[in-house]
Amino acid sequence: MLRNIFPALLALVFSNCVWGQGLIHAGGSIVMTDGAFVIVDGTTGNYAATSDAYISMMTNSRLRINGNWSNKGNTVVFTSNLGKVEFYGNNISVGGSKITHFPDVAFQGTGGVTLKQNMLVGGGFNGGGTGLLRLNSNILNVNTYSLIINNRNPNAITYTSGGILTETSPGFGYSRLQWNIRDGSTGPIFIYPLVNAVGTRLNFTLTCSSIGVQIKDSGYVAISTYHTSDVAVPNNRPMPTGVQNTDNECDGENSGRMVDRFWMIEDNGYAKQPDATIKFGYTDADLITANNTITEANLGAIKYNTGVNKWLYPVNGTVSTPLNEVTHHTGIGFSGIWTLSDTTPYPKAAFSVKGNCEYDSILFTDNSGVTTDKIVQWQWNFGNGKLSGLQNPFTTYTPGGLFNVRLVIRSQSGCPDTAIKRIQILAAPRAVFTVADTCENSFIKFESFSWPGSGLLKSETWSYGDNSPTETGKKVSHYYGAVGVPDVFLVVYNSNGCKDTMRRPLFIAPMPNASMSFTDNCQGSPISFSNGSTPGGGTIVKYLWNFGNGRMSYNQNDIVAFPDYGTFNVSMAVFNSFGCSDTAIKPITIYPRAVANFDYSPTELHAADPVNYNNLSINDDNWTWEFGDGYFDNNKFTTHSYDNYGKYKVTLISSTIHGCADTFSKDIYVKSSPLYWFPTAFTPGTTKDVNDKFGLNTTNIITKYNLMIYNRWGQILFTSTDPADHWDGYYDNELVPIGNYVYHATFLSPEGQLQVYKGDVMVLR
Repeated sequence: MLRNIFPALLALVFSNCVWGQGLIHAGGSIVMTDGAFVIVDGTTGNYAATSDAYISMMTNSRLRINGNWSNKGNTVVFTSNLGKVEFYGNNISVGGSKITHFPDVAFQGTGGVTLKQNMLVGGGFNGGGTGLLRLNSNILNVNTYSLIINNRNPNAITYTSGGILTETSPGFGYSRLQWNIRDGSTGPIFIYPLVNAVGTRLNFTLTCSSIGVQIKDSGYVAISTYHTSDVAVPNNRPMPTGVQNTDNECDGENSGRMVDRFWMIEDNGYAKQPDATIKFGYTDADLITANNTITEANLGAIKYNTGVNKWLYPVNGTVSTPLNEVTHHTGIGFSGIWTLSDTTPYPKAAFSVKGNCEYDSILFTDNSGVTTDKIVQWQWNFGNGKLSGLQNPFTTYTPGGLFNVRLVIRSQSGCPDTAIKRIQILAAPRAVFTVADTCENSFIKFESFSWPGSGLLKSETWSYGDNSPTETGKKVSHYYGAVGVPDVFLVVYNSNGCKDTMRRPLFIAPMPNASMSFTDNCQGSPISFSNGSTPGGGTIVKYLWNFGNGRMSYNQNDIVAFPDYGTFNVSMAVFNSFGCSDTAIKPITIYPRAVANFDYSPTELHAADPVNYNNLSINDDNWTWEFGDGYFDNNKFTTHSYDNYGKYKVTLISSTIHGCADTFSKDIYVKSSPLYWFPTAFTPGTTKDVNDKFGLNTTNIITKYNLMIYNRWGQILFTSTDPADHWDGYYDNELVPIGNYVYHATFLSPEGQLQVYKGDVMVLR
């Protein structure tokens, strides 16, 4: 093997050259002239680029390598789009740490080709080239990398029986075949020669009716596809990135009707995307597994919408079962995640109805069908406000009329169907009769007020509930001799065969028992009348009291005062809910009441004065006096005095021997004692606090006090509004002369009465 034989900047020109033990291209340049032919051969006939190594090929130059390719340098190796690179040998790998831009590459050897790095074919120098990817019978395994065809020619990939393998799921990283189709002529057909792991053909075809408008020579369409394992558990398969379910168009599990393969299609570099028809190639291995139930002729392409996490149904396109291909015109919407699916079998909803009368049970029978699926849900809406989830339900209608009945079924796949029928419910007759509950041992009259509803009223039949024979007719009567609760039935039919039944439990009631209680009491006192009656049967619905004094009452219990005394007959009648009645009569004694009255003397009262109370009551035997100051007396006549002035309410309660009392009250007014005193003389300026001041002396509490003192010429010497403020005999800070002085005082007594005091006072020394 030759190593580092070329300096990095030395350009070597080759015409015909053979390396027998491989080539490590260490940073130099190889220039291959027009028609040059270089062979890297031998038992280790590999090529490895390092550093800034590059190869410049001219027209018709050829580089043959009988081994692997490894680009570990800093360049894409080839500096032109000319020449051809040929690989021979078995099981070739193309790898390294950097992508290689091959101008034209042919894999002529036997065995497979495996990418261990991204690879570009077609020439990458100054945009796209015309170089081809030539496969013999090789399978080129993209192996989670990207294979880029940088040639817009639809024939840029040539092959015999070989193809390109992209069978890796997102768990390992997609194997990606990118074709830079750019904006070539209208109508090209790009065939991506895909194969599966055993070499079975499953081409992907892109037919462009409008090639689109690219941005800066960058338009491409890339495809990745892989086979998935099929298991019985729904969704338990390697899903493409972003796909969350395998649901069908009805949001039901659809894993069993999808082929076991996904296609990931992407486009980029377009200001306006191409308009295309795509063709998916599949294999029987993608179609026929133990858990799939696919009818191949029904296959169509479906696309996943990641925005709403749903597959876009229904399936559509054209299927060719002999060629294992599905063709679908997508327009510009081919970019995304695709798979193929069988058409989901929709169920067919149908039902029948039995019955047509109001009130009767109307039976609904499910007659729905489905081909390869089964129905798992029934939702009935009977049009009468009622719903059901049973397969064969029933309901009733009232009133009759036209009703829209809707059945929505759902298959195990989640797909629904709806059947609607408009049914007519005939109005049933109305069985109506009236009867009153009654007392034992009486005849009862029955009368039917029924009407036909629809048609004509045909028959009315009575059953009395006491084992007696039935009767027909509109008006009948029947005798009930014993207490009981028979059920009376009236069954009516109309001319349409619809019927109605009215049931009425009839109570044959025993008589009620009237009972009352009360206590004799005084004239004018409220007396409680209590009712102890029992209904016998049913309930007591009415009470009627007559108190014997002209007063009546319908209350169950009542409270009544008798204004007059004497003996009165009280009667009380009770009526139960069946019209049965009973009456009780008892006498009551009303005792006369005392009449309380009094007067007093004297009428002008002062505190501490004795007050004489004169009892004027009649029909009285006992007395209670309340004087209003907390004192009481039980004598018929009495005397009382008050310690303080004020208003007092005096009450006399007079009573008879039966306790029939009367109360009489009067308000009396007691004035305060007139204890007001002004001295006639005083000696100011002498002995302190001994007759040295002049003013009002009183023990009463007074208000609005005003005192003025004058000399003999009418000059005011002293004024005061405070009863405690007395004159000290001074005027202008000097004692007044000995002599007489005039005073004038006004104030309100504790009762609020005006008091006026005036006179002379002598000033002494």
